This record gives sequence, structure tokens and C-alpha cells, in this order.
Amino acid sequence: MKKLYSIKTFLLIFALCAAVFSACDDDETESSDVTLLSFGPAGVKHGEQIKFIGTNLDRVSSIVLQPGVEIAASGFASQTKNLIEVVIPAQAEAGKVILKTDAGDIETKTPLDFEVPVEITSMTPEVKPGTNLTINGNFLNWIEEITFSDEITVTEFVSQSLNELVVTVPMEAQTGFLTFQTGGTEPLTFASDEKLTVSLPAVTSMSPASVEHTKNLTLTGTNLDLVTSVVFAGGTTVSTFESQSETQLVVKVPATAIKGKLTLKQASPVDVVTTSDVVITLPVGTDIAPKPAVPGTDNITITGTNLNLVAKLRLAGKSGPIEIASTAFTTHTPTSIVFALPANADNGGVTYTTIHNYTNALGVTVVIPGAGPAPLALTLFDEQINFGGGNWSWGGTATVQSTEQAYAGTKSFKHTTSGNDGGPSVGGMSGVDASAFTHFKFSLYGGPGTQGKQVAAILNDNWGNYNSVTLQEGKWTEYSIPLTSYPGVSKNNITRWIFKVEGATAVTIFVDRVGFD
Repeated sequence: MKKLYSIKTFLLIFALCAAVFSACDDDETESSDVTLLSFGPAGVKHGEQIKFIGTNLDRVSSIVLQPGVEIAASGFASQTKNLIEVVIPAQAEAGKVILKTDAGDIETKTPLDFEVPVEITSMTPEVKPGTNLTINGNFLNWIEEITFSDEITVTEFVSQSLNELVVTVPMEAQTGFLTFQTGGTEPLTFASDEKLTVSLPAVTSMSPASVEHTKNLTLTGTNLDLVTSVVFAGGTTVSTFESQSETQLVVKVPATAIKGKLTLKQASPVDVVTTSDVVITLPVGTDIAPKPAVPGTDNITITGTNLNLVAKLRLAGKSGPIEIASTAFTTHTPTSIVFALPANADNGGVTYTTIHNYTNALGVTVVIPGAGPAPLALTLFDEQINFGGGNWSWGGTATVQSTEQAYAGTKSFKHTTSGNDGGPSVGGMSGVDASAFTHFKFSLYGGPGTQGKQVAAILNDNWGNYNSVTLQEGKWTEYSIPLTSYPGVSKNNITRWIFKVEGATAVTIFVDRVGFD
């Protein structure tokens, strides 16, 4: 039967034979020197034996392994003049070995290395960036680097021992598995069994409930000290805060901010979006009188809320827009503005600019005597979108201020469907209060192929509760639907209107004078 020997064993036998011959020569020359001829095997595991071969090794008093692990001669597995056997302790690490003798220290020319079965038994399940993560296991002193999610590698640790490793979590770290790289003769690369959860900022409340531009907004929550910038609805980013702590963040609201959620950014690429909207305190007009008003004769009274924030108004004029500064108002309170209607004023919506230089539609319309339909009590669309809304049309192309057709004034809302679904819509309005009115009113013009087609009139995304009207091709038709026909709609918080064309492909309709009476 053939016997198989490992290379490690063969090398040891070879080295031992060399040592024996060397010992014979030493006997002939009667050398008293302590010499180390070889040691090994390389890649030994902790708990296994390593052999040191040489001459006069019986004079070795101890062996020191890295990092300062000393084994006294009394702890050797065996010791003769030519051979010392030592069991490698768990604390030993790679590096050169020192043999201490009565003639001085002998240091190996090459380092001793090991084959190490590194094991992770537990680690902190959730950590905050910038704080310490504690990892427990076996032979953790052999871990050379840790890679966090998104390829963030750390090679310097807070502390490291056989059974515990402490590392500071990078600020850029995010939730994910960790990857460990070890040393030894057979380096290991392995991942953690569980994901490490990296804590994120969280907002639990915001105050005040409604805030003015340029005023302070206070965010309360957890881990807010991680926030590096705040993005307001409208796209403005603020990275300089009035104050910041772990539980509170105070930020000045930019003059360009609009109602919407905040996006919190941090060192990691993970953004946090608030569950609640920031409500911006803005002027809102609820009524205008008289209607109609005679230019150059009548005083206009606008009633509403937060009107004290208005710095100037802009009206439609026969030869261009007319601006009226607040200094020209005869009355200016939070609920009322009174001013003289200029002689060259024309029909049209009123816009405002606040004391913080924010501009939007006020939601009321100046009506000048003349031919045309009677004005609506509250206008959502006529020449322009009011109450801060935007174009939310779908399933085709929309022109918000088309001059092709108009029921009143010179502009209407045009929409052409691209398939058998779609329609014109305005959304994101600032919560219009229609509770004082009785009817939803609007006018539609049907393009070619629309005769007799149905249009679903929807309020506030209440798709399951709508009312249908019939289109007339080639003419404007005014429709009036009782608000009692919308039982599921919050009449005091109208944020969207929708006209969905039913069962028609590639048709065009025009919308004008949308509002309440």
C-alpha cells in the first residue's frame, strides 16, 4: 500500500534531516551556538502544533508570537536540543516569531502565518451613522477590512480583539449586508448573515401647521442631526439651518417654497420624504365685489384670508397688465383689500405678489360690464388656472391657455386625447372652500367627432362618484351640476377638477369658466 505525505510533512522531514546532519557537524566541532534552521508548517491553524528545528534549542526559555503572545518553555508540547513543538494559542497573529535564549533573542527571518476560520456570531442590529458598530465572534482580530453597502470600505477600527471588533459606521453608510475580508494564508471574503440596518432621520411633527415664507419651520423627530439639507416643494434646497440637534431641526422657509412634502438629504444617498405636507400661509381671495365693476368709477373690495401678506396686485388691462402696490390700497387687512379700479382695467383674473416676493393667482376675477356670460361666484379656471393649481391632464396633449376657442375672454383650456382614455385636468390647488356654493359650473366646446359623446365631470379624484354631461360638437355649452350630486367630495377642500372623455379616440375639447355658483 502506498503512503501519501503532504508537502508540509515532507518539508518538515527534510528540515529535520538537515538539522540532524547539522547537529552531527556541531558535535564534531562542539559548537555551543543556539540556531534556528526552520519552523513550520506555514498555514497552521490555531490549536495545532508548530515545530521549530535547530541546534541547542534546549536553551530556549520562551517563544513570543505576535502580538506579544509569550509561551514559556514549561508550556511547550516538547523540547529537545534539535526540536521544539508548540501549540498555537488562539490569540496569536501573523508575524515574525522570537525565540528567547540565554544567549539572546533569535527572530525568524520570515513571518509565521495561519489558516484562520473567522466566525461572526452576532452584531448590533441597527446603528446610526457616525456611531460604533460592535461585532462579536471568533478570530475577529484577523479581519482586515469591512465593506458596507454601496462599496464603502473601512480598514481602521476603534478596537479589535479575538472575540470583538468595534468599527465606526461611515456617515455615507446605508442599510445592507456587510462584507468582511480576512488575512491568513487563505484569506476569506464573506458576507454577514443579516442586513445591518442603518438609522435614518425621521420627522414626527412640523410646526407651525401653516408657515409664512422666510419664517422658521421647526421639525421634530429622531436622528435629525444626520440631515445635511432640506428640499422644499418647488425645488428650493436649504442647507444652512437656524438650529440643529438629534431631535429638532429649525429651517427658514424659502420665499419660493410651495405647499408639499419635504425631502431630507444626508451624507448617504438615501433621501427621506416627510409623510405630511408643509402648508405655506398664502393670500387667498374668496370673493370680489362689485361684479361687474365700472373702471374709473367703482372701488373693488376683495375678501379672503392672509391678505395682509399682499405687497401688490396685478389686474388685466386693455393695453397690458396693471400693477397696484399695497400703498394704493384704501383698506388693507388680513381679510380685506379695497382699491379704486383703474380706468383702463379689463376682464381677467387677479394675481398677487407677497411681501416675500412670491407670485400666484389670488383666485378672484375682475368682471367689467359688457357682452358675454355672467361671471361665476368662484372661478377655478378662466383665462388662467387659479388657486395655485397645475396642469394634471393625461392621455394626450394639453394647452392651458389656448387662443383657438373661448367662451369668455380670449383663452380656454384645450385637450386632445391620444387614445380612448384621457382628459383635461387641473390639480394641486390650495384647498378651495366651495361649501358656500350650490353648483359646479363649467363650459365645454366639442371638437370634430364629439357630438353626443359623454364627459365625466369629477372633483377631488373621486373617480367612483362622478356626473356625466353630453358634448355638443362645434359649439360651447354651459353646464351646471348641483354639488349635492357629489356626496363623497369634501366641499370645503377642493383640490382638483377632471373632465374625462368617454369612449372617444383622438378627439379635442375646450374647457372654459370652471368654478362654483
